[in-house]
Amino acid sequence: MLELFRQKMPLSCLLYGLLERCFSAERLDGIFLDNAKEQYTREILFSTVCDLMLGVVLKIHPSVNAAHQKHPEPLGITVSALYEKLKGVELTVSRAVLRDTAEDLSAVLDALGFVPDPWLPGYPVRILDGNCLAASEKRLAVHRGVGGAALPGKSLVVFDPERRLMRDVFPCEDGHAQERRLLDAVAGSIRAGNCGSPTATSAPWVFSGRSTTTTPMP
Repeated sequence: MLELFRQKMPLSCLLYGLLERCFSAERLDGIFLDNAKEQYTREILFSTVCDLMLGVVLKIHPSVNAAHQKHPEPLGITVSALYEKLKGVELTVSRAVLRDTAEDLSAVLDALGFVPDPWLPGYPVRILDGNCLAASEKRLAVHRGVGGAALPGKSLVVFDPERRLMRDVFPCEDGHAQERRLLDAVAGSIRAGNCGSPTATSAPWVFSGRSTTTTPMP
C-alpha cells in the first residue's frame, strides 16, 4: 500500500515523511523532558497528548474528549486525567515545541533548496505580532456572553516572513494582560550583533499590532 502511494503521490509521501521526522514522538517527548520543570510523565506521554490535540486542531474531532474516545489504541487513562495533563502543560514546553520544530522545518527548506526572496538583503527579517484568543474560542458556553469572564490567554509570535514560519512564541496565561508585559522576554531573545553590518547575526524587527510601535528595535 505504501509503495502504491509513493508511486501515485510522491510529493505527498515526501511531505508526510518530512513532517513525521520533525514531529516524531521521540522528538516531542525529548522536548518535554528537556523543558518541563514541574510536570512529569507517568501515565501518558507528551507526544500522545500532542497527537490528540492535533486531531482537534485539524477538526478531525470536535473536542479532546471525542479524540480520546476515538483513539485507535486504549490510552489507559480517564478523560479527566487527560484534561489535567493538558491543563498542566507549562508555557516553557509550549514555546520549546514551536521554537525547536521551526528550526527543523527551516533545515528541511534548506535541504530542499528553497531560496526565499529576501525582504532586506543581508538580514533575516522577523515580524513580531500579538495573538489574542477570542472570547468565543473554546470557552465554556455559559461564559461566552460575559465580557468579564476569564479569557483563554494571549501570546506574542515571532514570524519569519521569508520562510513563512513562526520562529518563536511568548505565551501568557493571563488573557487580560497587556501585551507590553511580554516585551522584556522578547528583547532577551534577540541575538546580539550589529544591525548596521550585512553580516550581522541579529535581525531587523518589524512590530505589528496595538502593543508596539513601528520603530525597529536596535
